[in-house]
Amino acid sequence: MKDLKREPGFRAGDYLWQMSMSADCDAFAFTHKDASYKTVGYGVYRRSSDSLLLNETNAEVNEVRLDKSGLFLIAYLDRPDAKGYDLYVHDLRSGRVVGLRPTAPDYSLSHGDVGTGFLVGWDNDDNRFLRRELSDPRPFTTVLSMGGDWLNQHVSLLARDKRWALVSFYSYGAAGGTGPGLFHNELVLVSTDGSGRFRRLLQHRSRANDYWQTPRADLSSDGRFAAFSSNWGGSPRVDLFVAKIDPPLGAGTPTPPAPPAVTRPRQRPRRVNPN
Repeated sequence: MKDLKREPGFRAGDYLWQMSMSADCDAFAFTHKDASYKTVGYGVYRRSSDSLLLNETNAEVNEVRLDKSGLFLIAYLDRPDAKGYDLYVHDLRSGRVVGLRPTAPDYSLSHGDVGTGFLVGWDNDDNRFLRRELSDPRPFTTVLSMGGDWLNQHVSLLARDKRWALVSFYSYGAAGGTGPGLFHNELVLVSTDGSGRFRRLLQHRSRANDYWQTPRADLSSDGRFAAFSSNWGGSPRVDLFVAKIDPPLGAGTPTPPAPPAVTRPRQRPRRVNPN
């Protein structure tokens, strides 16, 4: 437990927002807000050294994400700053900071997800998913190009196997993703190696009228399940669904890692019936 109110720039009533952490649960990133919900800045705390690795003041930050190694931090801004950057990558070891612009040649990414040392996100200029290595974030690899088929999306890299990202594709209101093209209203596994491979998993059936009705699917840590929300065809009710991800044909059944010892019986994931 760390009381940040003792640190410079923090006051009584301040709180942390949109936290993320490293895979070893040692480093924690956060957006810093004051008591009136105004953004103050962002930071990174390391538990093993009981220290703030980063404590930035920036009222324009929208969200920060820590990579799984705890060595890199991505800061997304609400809009380009005076330098034209709307995304910053912090190397927490060297202190190096790289800013990216939303237009050519940088094509900074809107919100995506982070693996160990890399970021996958959407380039909203050319409608494609890009991968960047955080140690050198300016070069990029195209993971999946959507061409002229513009859809809303959410990316998850929560599985330990970072070779695949789970992407939720969805549309708002009556649009519903009914036009031409693949992936409309689907959950899709996309290879992160730039090969362009993908696996279409299922239709989430959500007809979202607002943000809270979007599917926002996430992978389980072993990659065998996807959890998503859906109003199932336009109902005002939103429920949680859990889908089992079968191995691809010809791949055989992978042997999952041994679970940690538990004192209670394991429970199978349960699908909630929306009716």
